[in-house]
Amino acid sequence: MDNRFDLSQMASELASVLESGSTKQLPLEQWSPNDCGFLPLLIDHEGQWWSTDDIDNPSPYRRPKLVKLLSQLLWCEPGDIKPGSKGNYSLRTPHESVKIVVEDVPFIVVDYKWSDDKAEIICTTQVGEQFSIGEKHPIMCSTQAPFLPYALVRRNLWARFNRNSYYRLVNELLSQNNTEATSTLSVTSQGKTFVIAGDIHE
Repeated sequence: MDNRFDLSQMASELASVLESGSTKQLPLEQWSPNDCGFLPLLIDHEGQWWSTDDIDNPSPYRRPKLVKLLSQLLWCEPGDIKPGSKGNYSLRTPHESVKIVVEDVPFIVVDYKWSDDKAEIICTTQVGEQFSIGEKHPIMCSTQAPFLPYALVRRNLWARFNRNSYYRLVNELLSQNNTEATSTLSVTSQGKTFVIAGDIHE
């Protein structure tokens, strides 16, 4: 790892920016950082962050606040990124960028709730970030087992529903569905309808 790339210092500077209230979302797309190579960091299939300095004995990041802050610096190169495809991921600041490894997608939807008026679904990721399903945050179905849906969080970064959240949503929708059984199940949020399950009655 390039010693100039200090994660703790980066998180401290980021915290100051976010606490100032000057921005709700960092303008990563406007930055042109220098490529500083690879950082021994892995985000696994379950959204856990790991230090891979010792590839044979990786250690988990045990500072949730640090992970939450650094997740604001996640970047995926623009492209036709779909669930199950491999993206080109990095952490970037205005001056530096380091590549990291992401096994699937960097975020996991660990919980959701309906708005008070039941008009939208508000999702929560494993790092505590919240977003509402809709035009800017669509759902996409996976074509690979275990066929869990994905939702766009921001900037080409996706979140996969974990099993608990997904099955809870499916059961909730099925209990509300008094119409004829169909081969797909959809959910409507912010006026947009998304298929979240296919062939559920077969």
